[in-house]
Amino acid sequence: MRVAGKASRMRADDGSAKLVLLTVVALGTTWSLSAGALAIPVCVGQPLLRCGTSAYNHVDPWATAILVLGIITGYAVFRGVRDAAALVLGYAVLVAVVNRAFRLPQLFVSDVISSTREALGVMSTGANPYLHDYLTTAPQHSPFPYLPGELFFYGIPYVLVHSVDDWAKLVGIPTVFVLASLAPIAGTARTALCVALYGTFELAAATSVDGTNDIGAAFVLLVAAVLLAWSDAARTRAWGPRAATIFSIASAVFLAWAMLYKATTWPFFPFFALYLWRRDRRDAMRSIAIVAVLFVAAIVPFLFPDPTGFFGNVYRGFVFNEYFYGLTIWTGLTNAGVPIDAGARFISVLFPIAVIGTFLVLVAIPSRTVGGVLARGTAVITTALLFAHFATSSYYAYAGALFIGAIALAGPRGAPAIGT
Repeated sequence: MRVAGKASRMRADDGSAKLVLLTVVALGTTWSLSAGALAIPVCVGQPLLRCGTSAYNHVDPWATAILVLGIITGYAVFRGVRDAAALVLGYAVLVAVVNRAFRLPQLFVSDVISSTREALGVMSTGANPYLHDYLTTAPQHSPFPYLPGELFFYGIPYVLVHSVDDWAKLVGIPTVFVLASLAPIAGTARTALCVALYGTFELAAATSVDGTNDIGAAFVLLVAAVLLAWSDAARTRAWGPRAATIFSIASAVFLAWAMLYKATTWPFFPFFALYLWRRDRRDAMRSIAIVAVLFVAAIVPFLFPDPTGFFGNVYRGFVFNEYFYGLTIWTGLTNAGVPIDAGARFISVLFPIAVIGTFLVLVAIPSRTVGGVLARGTAVITTALLFAHFATSSYYAYAGALFIGAIALAGPRGAPAIGT
């Protein structure tokens, strides 16, 4: 009876894995059609790969290749070909890369990249970017609310090629491989599904070329989470504690970088810290110390000669936009005809109640996986966006990317998932 029951569960797991893999193929082939594989305008608006044109005037070769490979891959899964799961994962990675690599820049959508470029130019002269009066912001003379980690992030291409224009698009591609690296510990089927979800996540792909910096924030935070997951996995395998320690330290470094990027990363830190504390207090103390030391060390140079410049820019970033814009509760009510004053006192009261209330509820529920850490942080961020005055689509692309990472990391700590 036990043998029969075990065999039944194995068949169920195989069936679940096959369903997941076929779903991945369906996502890829559907995307290829919307991208012009057969020159059929099945999506509303502009083609995905050719932002700026108004209609499909010819077959897109990359989209066609994705369609053909999807049919072949789907057949391999259906026939139960050996290593079909790995084939599907490779297919999902290809879809995600193609959906990003050929996009044309739309940097005029946001002033973030232009102001970051101006800040890096100020830094290159030895001046403090937080004491600078910005001319490339919209409107001019707006605050520069991003932390030094964002400047370090875009400083990499600025130093190498003196341009930051395509950096977010390029970073979107390694994000795909960061997710794909979870296959040995999260299961190939689940990883392929998450890569496909991210790869066909149009909002995230569009955000990588629209001049915003949120894809970079998601990348750094996601790397921290994936490294922590590998640290957990190392503890349950024959690699020994040394590998677990190396992954844990590397995770702490990237977590510090994320905290130094922009304020939307801050709600994730308490959940990371609590997860580490419940797992291993000694490791938690080391990781928290690394984050604290790097955070302070990166900020201190920008506090001189006038600390009010730094803190003033960061603070004004929270309160600068006093009108309703984007996908928020208030814009929804306003569009529905409900008259709401953007300066109403109840809005400033409801916002902290909603955010702090969500945070306290989620803190009280222990997270048993790294995916739970990302899911809780994403829930707090999404609550903040819904109750905020101002929430652009790039913020939701950031939250969506991290939620996809949470799905990939939602399995039991160090245990493989279906489709391994």
